[in-house]
Amino acid sequence: MLNDEVDWSLGSDQEIDKLIQKEKSRSKTTLAMLGCLGLIVLTPLIIIINLKSILMYLFHYLVDFINGLL
Repeated sequence: MLNDEVDWSLGSDQEIDKLIQKEKSRSKTTLAMLGCLGLIVLTPLIIIINLKSILMYLFHYLVDFINGLL
């Protein structure tokens, strides 16, 4: 909020403290939402990377098994 938009006629310190607490609460909520969004994005990425390594391991095991049969 710009200084021109600030209503300086609030009067009591209690009302100003309420506004400050409201802004702090809003910033915590935003931070929590960003954290959740990060988890939603990173979890599938980690699963895909691990799945890729597991599939590569199984593929090499399968190739070794087939070579053993030949």
